Amino acid sequence: MKVDLKALELALDFVSSGAELDSSAYVSLDTGEVFCVSDAFGEGEYPDDVRTSDRYVAVPDKSILELGGRLAIGFTSWKLPEHLRKVKDIFRHKGAYARFNGLLRSKGLLDDWHAHVGQRTEAALREWCEDNGMELVAQA
Repeated sequence: MKVDLKALELALDFVSSGAELDSSAYVSLDTGEVFCVSDAFGEGEYPDDVRTSDRYVAVPDKSILELGGRLAIGFTSWKLPEHLRKVKDIFRHKGAYARFNGLLRSKGLLDDWHAHVGQRTEAALREWCEDNGMELVAQA
């Protein structure tokens, strides 16, 4: 089954947006369609059995795919090893990404970071899809 890269990236962002929204997303193993579900937003357009049927696979959040703070630490080790201690400290507090992006901006590495995140996200989603019997495709 083919799954659209952009739709899956949006679903990944949706489920990673915070536990307080009780957000989840599922991919249909029959159609490849992606469904975002949140009790905070009321009834949406998704099948009644999306949460219970074995024909849907739950989209993991970024931390499960190691696309959170670990990715930032790895990028820092690679591009700014002299700032590794500072970045580790940044990620111990709220608002870490804003401060991390500020550091990267000041070093002229923000575009490199965004490219790295995009590449790693696509690779992680591709592997996740393969593990679940799906094929990740980029729609034109």
